Amino acid sequence: MLKLYLVRHGESAWNVKHLYTGRQDVPLSELGELQAQRVAAKFAACELTALYTSPLKRAYDTAKPLALQKQLPAHADARLAEIHHGAWEGNPAAVIQEQYAAEYLAWRTQPHRVKMPDGESLAEVSLRAQSFLHDVMARYADGNIFSTTRR
Repeated sequence: MLKLYLVRHGESAWNVKHLYTGRQDVPLSELGELQAQRVAAKFAACELTALYTSPLKRAYDTAKPLALQKQLPAHADARLAEIHHGAWEGNPAAVIQEQYAAEYLAWRTQPHRVKMPDGESLAEVSLRAQSFLHDVMARYADGNIFSTTRR
């Protein structure tokens, strides 16, 4: 049987500041680095077949301690990248609420109907994720696959 473990990346420097991050390549915070070590400890007894990660530094660095421990390469796959928040990236919610009031309200109440200004929609994110899952299921009949991404 194939098992896929999806793990959110550790806390990033922008998570601490409550900024929309999206595709910005922001590193882990100190807590995020500790969380990455905890993930490796949690999966120490798990025999992994493969390890995949978003190409973004915070996701890769979350997977890195586990990859080193298991002596597995961390395969970066762009389909695991976070939603592209476009014009919202680098801004706190208060700024977005002011500059993109209608879009922000829609994002909070009906996110599936929103395409980020200069970014992407949840439908586009879903298509990327489905493509990744399809390829993983086609490649591995069984085993334990570990992946770091946003959500």
